Amino acid sequence: NYVTNQCLRKPCNSAWQKVYCEGNDQKFVNITSLDKKSFHQLLVLFAPIFEAEGRWKPGGPGRPRKLVESHAVLGMLLAFYTDSAGLKSICLQFGIPPSTGCRTLKTAEICLLTTLRRCHLSAIKWPTAAEQVEWALLVERKNTLIKGRWGFIDGKNYKVQKPSSAELQNAMYNG
Repeated sequence: NYVTNQCLRKPCNSAWQKVYCEGNDQKFVNITSLDKKSFHQLLVLFAPIFEAEGRWKPGGPGRPRKLVESHAVLGMLLAFYTDSAGLKSICLQFGIPPSTGCRTLKTAEICLLTTLRRCHLSAIKWPTAAEQVEWALLVERKNTLIKGRWGFIDGKNYKVQKPSSAELQNAMYNG
């Protein structure tokens, strides 16, 4: 069951490398959940941190990294976060064995966390009370059945009872 180097393409000839060099926004979004421009903006911040944290030094402990390009490491981490297939198939896309993939993901997560902590644009900031009231009024103006709500979270499905009226059902239906 173990995937070894002999059955993998080299990272420089991997499926990821082809997407990185020739891919369009749709392919980037499918793999990383970011378009090409957003991926590169994040990569500019991520690369120096990875270069400082993730480089093997000749004569140092361990062995050289198989996946050394910053774009491939960031791409692999984002693919791991967005893909439900699991580590083994992601490693096939990037041309590295799963044991290497685990170590690479560990380093990449630390580097991404450092990157996001340094980037003010990645911070979660709640609106002020006045902004919440203003936004709730805008939401209510667009849909009169939704009162006192200024934001919505998607991605979770909870079992709920059917609303009592058809109008209320239509207001809460999200497709």
